[in-house]
Order: sequence, then structure tokens, then C-alpha cells
Amino acid sequence: MIGESSDSSLESSPFVGKTQSDVWFKVIVMGVGIGIPIFMLFLYLEALISESLPAVRAFGLDVVGNQRWDPVGNSYGIWTFIYGTIMTSVIGVLIALPVSVMASVYIYEFVPVRYKRLLRTFVDLLAAIPSVIYGLWGIFVLIPFLKGTLFVFLGSFGVRITSGYSLFTAGLVLAIMITPILMNIIIEGFDTVPQTLREAMFSLGATRWEVSRQVTIGTTKSTMFVALMLGLGRALGETMAVTMVIGNDNNPPRSLFDIFSSGQTISSLIANEFSEASGQLYFSMIFELALILFLITFVFNTLGIVVLNRLRKE
Repeated sequence: MIGESSDSSLESSPFVGKTQSDVWFKVIVMGVGIGIPIFMLFLYLEALISESLPAVRAFGLDVVGNQRWDPVGNSYGIWTFIYGTIMTSVIGVLIALPVSVMASVYIYEFVPVRYKRLLRTFVDLLAAIPSVIYGLWGIFVLIPFLKGTLFVFLGSFGVRITSGYSLFTAGLVLAIMITPILMNIIIEGFDTVPQTLREAMFSLGATRWEVSRQVTIGTTKSTMFVALMLGLGRALGETMAVTMVIGNDNNPPRSLFDIFSSGQTISSLIANEFSEASGQLYFSMIFELALILFLITFVFNTLGIVVLNRLRKE
């Protein structure tokens, strides 16, 4: 009887089950959490598509394969800028990811506990530096350094380097920019590793390197992939720092790996020429470039989600 009375009192309690307030709260939270992002995405796409339609109707898909960008001659080819966008982002990620993993492992495994918080705060500060400061540092520090060291070395092997302003320099600046972001995400992933796994490995006689490789890194592959995709998305859309060090040259690349010549990305072209766009087609072409950049980012993120789901299943 006592058990039955307690059960009936729980069933009649306003805190058990769904009340009308719970239903309305769920509807409001769902509307805010899902409706607003979808609505904002719709607004962005509507503006990009409507403004780029004149250029799409006039040139179709021919602009993707065309390499000549000449608004005065009414010729709009965007392959050079697609190449610059993808190449600088790939260079940045290829440099930043291994450096980020090694630095994160060092901070997590080897730094004394009393200094870990200090180093992580320092990494957070690096991630918060504005991109224009990275661009200025690239102009006055990085480019002179590369011209006096790496570019001289490569030139002795016949590599043609026109100036320090190049796709490689832009990719290197991007790598420096996204490394703190990658490190933050990777270290957060390391924090989720159960300490019992590490202690079990140590008790079996494993070295610190073996624990780092098999447990710390081995159990956080999905986290590293998330960091990779977020860093790639950051690199694809970076504008100011890239614009300051890439050279802003509209000439097409001479080969597939012509990374030591000046170039442009889609973002840098939009930043340089948006204020100068005159005429409906020129203005519309700028919006089409923005739409293409959005599609490139969307494709990379979609592929990242697919691969991430597969990693999680494994």
C-alpha cells in the first residue's frame, strides 16, 4: 500500500512527464535552435544566388575553366582563383596539422601540470590574434626571412621564384594562423581520454611514446579529423592575411604545383575588387565568386562529415 501510494503521488506530480509548459519550451527551443540558422542560411543563399544570376546567365559554367580575368574586356575566368584558394588552404593544413599534433602531445604528456594551464592560455591568446596582424607580420618578418633562406636554397635548384609574395607564403601564414585553433581542439580531445587506459598501458611497461601513440593519439582520431576540417574551413575563407602576402596577381599558374609565384584566392579577389566593380556583369561576377566559395566550403564540410561518421563507426 505504501509503495502504491508513493507511485500514485509521483504520477500526479507536476514534475513527472510532459506538461504544457514542457511542450511549449521544446517548440520554442527547437524553433530558435533550428529555425534561425536555417533562416539565416536561406537569406545568405538568396542574396548570393539572386545577385549572381546575371553572370550565370551570361557566361554559364565556362567561367570555371577559363583562366583569363579581364573585366575591361568582359572576360571572366575564375580557375586561377579556385586554384589559389584550394592550394593555399591545402598548404596551410598540411603544415599545421602535424605541428599541432606534436605540440598538443607535448603539452598534454610532457609539460609539468603547473605549467599546462599557462601554455594553454598562451595558445588561446595566439588563436585570438586578428588576421591583419598575421598579415603585417608576414610582410615585414616572414617574407624577408624566406627570401634570405628558403627561397635562396630553392633557387639554387632552379626553382623559379619571382618574389616573396606567393601562394606558398600565404599557405604558411594560414598554417601559423590555424595551428592554435587545431591545438585547442586536439587538446580538448586528449582531455576526454580515460586516465585508466593510460595507467593500464604504463602498468604493462609501455613507454611514454607508446602511450602517446596508441592511447592519446589512437583514441582521438575523430577529434583530429574535426580539427582538420575546422582548420580547412578557416583557411578557405581567410581574406585579410592572405590578401597581404599572396601578391594579388591574376595571372594563371604555369603548372599544377606553381606555388612559389604570386596569385590570388577567391576571398582576396573579392576584397580587392568589390569596391571597384562597375557594371552589372562585373558586380554580379563578384557575387558568383562568393557563391562558388560557399559551394567549395560546403563540399569540403560535407565530405568531412561523411568521413567523420565512418571514423566514429570504426
